[in-house]
Amino acid sequence: MNFYESGIKELTERGMFDNQAKEVMLREMETNEPMQGRWMENMESYPDIAKNIIWMGIEYTALEYIKEKCPEAWFRPLFDKDHPLRKEFEALDKK
Repeated sequence: MNFYESGIKELTERGMFDNQAKEVMLREMETNEPMQGRWMENMESYPDIAKNIIWMGIEYTALEYIKEKCPEAWFRPLFDKDHPLRKEFEALDKK
């Protein structure tokens, strides 16, 4: 699986529609300069830490997209670490 496909998969598994995930990935591909020309590469040839760092960028771009296009989306807490609902779930998880 390449980085682009992985990004789409992760975004849709967190609730985004396919067209939303594609728009987020397009934005990320345009702005993530270190990844220019690498989005279609097999991600298995990279260490896990690289994949995690790339996901952090995609997650940030997704949150910015959500804030702009669908701020009340039910899946926002899955991307927004400061969302009150996410904090509530995290507190319950610690009990």
